[in-house]
Amino acid sequence: MSSPVIIQFVLLSVIIFISMMQTEAENSPETSKCASLRVRRNIKSLSQAELNEYVDAFKKAYEQRILDTMTRIHLADFLATHHQPMFLLYHRIFAFDFEERLRKINPNVTIPYWDETDDSEYPHKSVIFSPEIFGGDGDPAHDYCVKEGFLKDVHLAHPTCKDCFGCVRRQFNGQDGAIKPFTPASVIDQYIQNSPTFDEFRFWVEDSLHFQVHDGLGGRRGDMSSPTSSNDPFFYLHHSNMDRLHVKWARLHPEAANRVNGLQEFFDDSDKVRSRVTYTNDTPIPYFNMTSGSILHTDRPPLCYTYDKI
Repeated sequence: MSSPVIIQFVLLSVIIFISMMQTEAENSPETSKCASLRVRRNIKSLSQAELNEYVDAFKKAYEQRILDTMTRIHLADFLATHHQPMFLLYHRIFAFDFEERLRKINPNVTIPYWDETDDSEYPHKSVIFSPEIFGGDGDPAHDYCVKEGFLKDVHLAHPTCKDCFGCVRRQFNGQDGAIKPFTPASVIDQYIQNSPTFDEFRFWVEDSLHFQVHDGLGGRRGDMSSPTSSNDPFFYLHHSNMDRLHVKWARLHPEAANRVNGLQEFFDDSDKVRSRVTYTNDTPIPYFNMTSGSILHTDRPPLCYTYDKI
């Protein structure tokens, strides 16, 4: 083969290689673009018609046993996904999966968020506890079942116990039907600004506002204080807000937001630690068949959503 032919062959090979690399990069989740972004909004900003659509979709989700499915998933890997580095990303994809199921019922809906810091001083006085939405405190005479609105007719599969009523249960954790105050916005903003790593931010937000809302609505007997918390519609409003705070942290710490960190534990069927591993972008998320690094950004595939206020 003559020199000019060899040179042409090499140049052609280089061009083909570059083209292949560009195509691969364009199609990868890290660099590809969403055709559009759906927007999750503050539940208080929804019009009455939009709120009705969301509540109606939730009613149908209960009727179709979708909430039972979500709680089975949540129960299966509860220990590995709470008080662990995976907490934020597991609940990101968990809520997204539920949103996808809701959108098969009504493609117009997205999961709103409840910015709990708006109601941090007197949470139980929030308008979102009205019977027209998802009701308020449970009835102590009936195992703290919610007896307001459509939730009074809901029958759930979990928890499975002899004396369970199969209802959505709430027990506000304050005196006389009150909910104890939540961490205010000023403190949450400090956590966001002053957490240099993914797992440090996870730790502060999980052990403050996240815990307070679960305990506030769940008390000693309610679903929100137990692994069956995903029975309660407020679970999804709450974790939508946790995810929004994660997005806010990521925008302030763009380099740290591209990689996870921490020591992640996995458990066997007897709830004993099976393994401890360094949490990395390649660590798989239980049940959802994807890596942690593939869902670091909500405004990229496969997620393609954002928030009205970050």
